[in-house]
Amino acid sequence: KNYGLSDQQLARIRELIEEHYDELTGAWDSFFGG
Repeated sequence: KNYGLSDQQLARIRELIEEHYDELTGAWDSFFGG
């Protein structure tokens, strides 16, 4: 399910996630006590 996003938007989101992966997982872990 792509929530109405275009392929281009999904590709950009994927890029951003990959660029900031460590940051995102670190924040997630500290927020949720992981």
